[in-house]
Amino acid sequence: FDSILPKKKMIKGDYIFCYNLRSDYLVRKLSLFLSKKYNLPILSPFNINRRWPQIGKTVYPGPEEWLSLIKNSKFIVTNTFHGVVFSILFKKEFIATGLPGKKKGYSDRIINLLNELGANCRYVESSDEKKIVKAFNKKINWDYINKNINKLKKNGEDFIIKSLKEI
Repeated sequence: FDSILPKKKMIKGDYIFCYNLRSDYLVRKLSLFLSKKYNLPILSPFNINRRWPQIGKTVYPGPEEWLSLIKNSKFIVTNTFHGVVFSILFKKEFIATGLPGKKKGYSDRIINLLNELGANCRYVESSDEKKIVKAFNKKINWDYINKNINKLKKNGEDFIIKSLKEI
């Protein structure tokens, strides 16, 4: 990824990157909680379909800058699969939240990925502050997660090889 990322940081200093789609449910509360706790500004990318007030300062990144904002953030708060994936790839402190009501099913990919990686403690579904604090206080075990990523890669490679042999 480093070859496509801008050489210069877009934002000086630490910040919370808030990436959410479809709803600001719980993302807003988690972002504001972290912002107060660590005295950090919140940045969130512009979303033409957003139907809720901005969370923190709106930024207008292209794809490379978006990745750079994730890579250089102190924390990431997201309700998106891609927000979680890139948080993991860049080994960032993150918290993921689900969506409410009829949109709840959109969270399944996040839940499945975090369960496969042994990182389900990074997923918060309720606004219970004790659960939120517990999730943030638990350090991410990147060695364990990387071990599980490698297992998933191996399973995928084995599946492809087996499928090719059957053709």
